[in-house]
Amino acid sequence: MERGIDGLFRKVGVERGTNTENRVMAVFERRIKERDCPEWLIGCKQANEKEDRKGIDFWFETKDVGDIRIQVKSSMKGVEEAKKHHPKIPVVRLPPGSSEDSLFRECLGVVEQEGIKYLQERR
Repeated sequence: MERGIDGLFRKVGVERGTNTENRVMAVFERRIKERDCPEWLIGCKQANEKEDRKGIDFWFETKDVGDIRIQVKSSMKGVEEAKKHHPKIPVVRLPPGSSEDSLFRECLGVVEQEGIKYLQERR
């Protein structure tokens, strides 16, 4: 019975993650298309399966530093696991029920911070 419950929790977690990723993609596609975003942000795409296994959920294309990768998680446990397994990939926590504005702000904030790190490393 325990295996069944664990499997059910895993399935729910995967579905929740997929739903959140789809919402993030829709928000960024719309905002980029409408240019309702910072000038430096020019694109967003979901990672492919190979990249996803490496802890990457999204690539954000920027004018100044190129592509920035992030991972999206909906729980603190997920964030902790992601940081443990893929410590170089920045993680954004987006709790279930987050508004579109919140999804946008949280992801954009992490992308912006990563861009600043990239620029500092170039110096």
